[in-house]
Amino acid sequence: CCKFGAMDKLEKYFLWHGRTVARYPSFFIFLSFAITVLCGLGLMGFYEESEMTALWVPKGSTFRNDFEWVEENFPKQIRWSQVIFKAKNVLDPKVINEMFKFRKRVEEIDHNGLKWGDVCLRIPVIKKPKCFDPSKFSLFDYFFGKRKKRSAVADD
Repeated sequence: CCKFGAMDKLEKYFLWHGRTVARYPSFFIFLSFAITVLCGLGLMGFYEESEMTALWVPKGSTFRNDFEWVEENFPKQIRWSQVIFKAKNVLDPKVINEMFKFRKRVEEIDHNGLKWGDVCLRIPVIKKPKCFDPSKFSLFDYFFGKRKKRSAVADD
């Protein structure tokens, strides 16, 4: 019915391809296996990089050299501390009040003039840039423009 140009060529190609695979199945099984093994050889040197500096800062840069020197000579001294509160309902106001009191006692610890806030790791807060607010973004507005509101013109 519809044997025009490209369609006819596609049908002929897939007919030829199917017949070739059917005539030599062991060759195509071996070829598929060989291609898979060859492509898999690239994974032998694969490793997952988790150091953020190595991911984003180029080798040989001053910052990266300094960072690596600090890592070698001053190992991280972060000590993770956890407290687990066990109660029938940890969201009970009495339990939450106990958590608050415990936190205040920890913050009052003083050792050689150092308080908890001086040595405790602070997680940096990264704020969203003000230049882009996804809640105000619309694909429709982006492609077709925002519709202007009509204003009522007073007739004099």
